[in-house]
Amino acid sequence: MYSHVADNYDCLLCRGVRGEAGPPESVHDSDIVARTDLVVAAVCPYFLGKNPGHVIVVPTEHFENLYVMPSPYLHACVDTARSVALAMKRTYAAAGITLRQNNEPAGGQTAFHFHLHVYPRYPDDGFDHNPAEYLVEPAERARWAERLRPAVVL
Repeated sequence: MYSHVADNYDCLLCRGVRGEAGPPESVHDSDIVARTDLVVAAVCPYFLGKNPGHVIVVPTEHFENLYVMPSPYLHACVDTARSVALAMKRTYAAAGITLRQNNEPAGGQTAFHFHLHVYPRYPDDGFDHNPAEYLVEPAERARWAERLRPAVVL
């Protein structure tokens, strides 16, 4: 239902969840800030504007989008996003939090494995004006994850 990938789709998010080494644009073990049987939360390989250190919450099973996501996984993603948001408030001194989840190409989805973005927000950060996205090297992402990991309470 509403699938936009070939049967042999090579999912970088699945690779990251399984702990497989991959290119810089994939999730690495050092990015992970929390893990349960149903979800993984990891510092995203791509930062956005003045909002570095944002996290993606990903189900441990492959579901392309919201439309096919079973409720237990969806609830686990939202619960984990809340925990990450609270950790960002404490650790990053974020003034607010934005959650973003995209479905299908017309909805802005580029990685075809459901994922929920958790962005730290700050006054006048320019987030609402579509700031540029940029790839961050794994070593820098690991530093953000190290800061955040102790504060995420599941």
